[in-house]
Amino acid sequence: MFSNDDAYITNYFHHNGAGVAVMFTNGAKMFNNNFKDTFGVMLRMVCLLKEISDSYIFNNKFIGNTSGIFMEGTNRIQVEKNIFKDMDGMKIQASCMTMKSAGIIFVRNTFDVSTNGTLVLNTFDHTHWDEYEGYDLIKDSIGDIPYRP
Repeated sequence: MFSNDDAYITNYFHHNGAGVAVMFTNGAKMFNNNFKDTFGVMLRMVCLLKEISDSYIFNNKFIGNTSGIFMEGTNRIQVEKNIFKDMDGMKIQASCMTMKSAGIIFVRNTFDVSTNGTLVLNTFDHTHWDEYEGYDLIKDSIGDIPYRP
């Protein structure tokens, strides 16, 4: 907590009982981490991001956990090329603003994304939704109608 510009790179969190909490921080970087088979008894998620800004979450794998990322009070977060599989994916509270997500893969989750409000100021671009049933007329691997998780 209260530690700016920290980096969490290439860690393996397996059967971790409490998960990871990054709180009250600016400029955090989380790259190439694996979060697997963690059933957080205390936090109920493997990665809590609370009151953080200007941070970058890239190329992490969240597989078989209770839930993946829980965001509360975050601002200007980039979440790119992460995998969420076999769990609850991302929980984004209404207090989060300007979260930009790209290249996320959601597979066999109970809920891919959930919130306690509307995601008006957050975006999901070039995201793979395994339950997408729309169409792709020009065959560019991007659905022609938005997916509504």
